[in-house]
Amino acid sequence: QLVEEDGNFVFLLSSETPQNLLKWLGNVQGLERMGMAAEDGYYYKWPGSPLDRWDVRMEVRADWKEVCGLMMQTYTERTTGTFVEGDKVASITWHYGSTTPEFGALQGKELLNHLKDTMAHLPVEVVMGKSFVRVRHSGVTKGALTKHVLNHYTNRGGVDFILCLGDDRIDEDMFNVIHWYQQEASYRVFQG
Repeated sequence: QLVEEDGNFVFLLSSETPQNLLKWLGNVQGLERMGMAAEDGYYYKWPGSPLDRWDVRMEVRADWKEVCGLMMQTYTERTTGTFVEGDKVASITWHYGSTTPEFGALQGKELLNHLKDTMAHLPVEVVMGKSFVRVRHSGVTKGALTKHVLNHYTNRGGVDFILCLGDDRIDEDMFNVIHWYQQEASYRVFQG
């Protein structure tokens, strides 16, 4: 119902591909009125845009993904229940949520450090989520897309209310942008 109300702009930011988002949300009424971002903001569509029209935030190099994939595959071979998700344009992820939690987290931290050392000279960020390690192209984050969206609406009169939800520490950059936006707002309305 939120997307049906005049004056509301709803954005859904996800790490999933555009195809998966549309498959999972295909039956949602008013979906075309919703803004969406896929692959942590690499792809996005504005509210009101056709569902098959996705813009790209920035062009990215992908030559680093092969090296990351090989390193992640090594950890997959030695950690039962893990897998590499390499179908995204601007990121590659090693998932360890289906293995023993303690061992998975230990392997994840080791892989995180190994990737950070190896990828330090490339335009990428290595981040750890609840049960995964992701290498993503610098600038392709939910936070960067959130800032882009907020700037868009700020230049068109601003917003009255923002609700931002996330479920992982990888969403922190999005919350930091919201916090920055709130501090920079020229006025604030509090209702008590």
